[in-house]
Amino acid sequence: MGPERRQLRMWQRWLTKDGDLFQGTYELSGERLVLTGAVQGEAEPLRLELVRMAVAGSR
Repeated sequence: MGPERRQLRMWQRWLTKDGDLFQGTYELSGERLVLTGAVQGEAEPLRLELVRMAVAGSR
């Protein structure tokens, strides 16, 4: 896990690492973050793409 491998893992309870929610990889490029991996309890893999957008009135 970690930035050198671009691996990511999420739990329901972070401090105890209990209840896996997601395990996969991430790709960060400019204003775009892509998560690809497995969600606990789901048969199909997940691909989630987040893009930063300008918000009116923000600095």
